[in-house]
Amino acid sequence: MQQASAGRQLGLSYAAVVSSATCPLYGANREGTALSVVLYDFGTEGFTPAEFVVNSTSYSGTFSAIGPGSLQAYTLTLAGCAHGSGLVIAVIDSLGDEGQFES
Repeated sequence: MQQASAGRQLGLSYAAVVSSATCPLYGANREGTALSVVLYDFGTEGFTPAEFVVNSTSYSGTFSAIGPGSLQAYTLTLAGCAHGSGLVIAVIDSLGDEGQFES
């Protein structure tokens, strides 16, 4: 994690694409247009995402904060169909702290 502030540490606990009937199959799995992400804050400070970047596409908005020692789930509506493997997910707060993960 690139940090502008000390005490911030995030972990990706879960990331999965929610399948959609309007998307094609990828192998044996249906692609989806939503991404569910669960982050765990194992640092000493809270973290409030201002932006998620998924494979270079930015998703900004108002996202719930994660407190130290807590999990927080997020659902992103994707710009198009995607499969759950090989995603690069970055989460960035307003201070420029950034965590980057791969699924």
